[in-house]
Amino acid sequence: MAKNNKRKGVKNANSVKMNVSNPTATKKNVHNGKSPATLFNNSLIVDFSYKDWLKSISNKGFSNKLFDESQFAKFMFDVLYKIFPTVQTNWETIRTQPGKGFRHCHPVDEDKLPVVKKIVQELHGNIAVDIEESESLRYWQFGTTQSVRVVGIYDNARNVVYPLFIDYHHLIHASQKHNQNDHKAYKFCPYCYYERQLAYK
Repeated sequence: MAKNNKRKGVKNANSVKMNVSNPTATKKNVHNGKSPATLFNNSLIVDFSYKDWLKSISNKGFSNKLFDESQFAKFMFDVLYKIFPTVQTNWETIRTQPGKGFRHCHPVDEDKLPVVKKIVQELHGNIAVDIEESESLRYWQFGTTQSVRVVGIYDNARNVVYPLFIDYHHLIHASQKHNQNDHKAYKFCPYCYYERQLAYK
C-alpha cells in the first residue's frame, strides 16, 4: 500500500496568498505647482528654427566669442533657463511697457541699431536688408540680471521672436561692470567648434 506523502495542513506554496503591506503611505496629489495650461499657455513664441543664431564673430567694435566650452555652457543655461522663460511668462508686460519692470528687455535703442545691423549683416548676410523692408519686424534685446543679452527679431504680426545672436559680454551697451575682461582674446565659437569641429586654441 503506497504511503501518502502529502502532509496534512500544509498547502502548496503557489496557493498561499501573501498579505504584505507597504509601511510607506502613498502620497496623493503630488504636483509641481503649475498646471500644463500655465506652463504652455504663453503668448510669445520663441522660434529656434533658424539655428545660426549661435554663431560668433569678432570685429573691431564687437565680439561674442567665448573663452571655452564651460563659459558657453554657463551662458546657455542663463539664456534657456532664465531669460527666455522670464520673457515668455511676462511677455504682455514687457511688450506693452518695454524697459519698465524688465529693464533689459526692450526694442534695440535707435543709437545702437547701426551696431546691431552691422553684426547681423556679418553673421547672416542679407537677412538684415529683409528685416528693414518689413513693417512688422523690429529688433529687440532680451536679458535678466546677468551680462548676457539675446538680440533677435520680433514679428509683431505673428507674435514670434527669432533669436539672431547673443551679446555674451554686454558690449552693445558698454558697461564698466560687465566689460572688464579682455574679450578680444577669446577664440571659442560654438558653431565652429561643435558644427565644424574647428580648433579654437
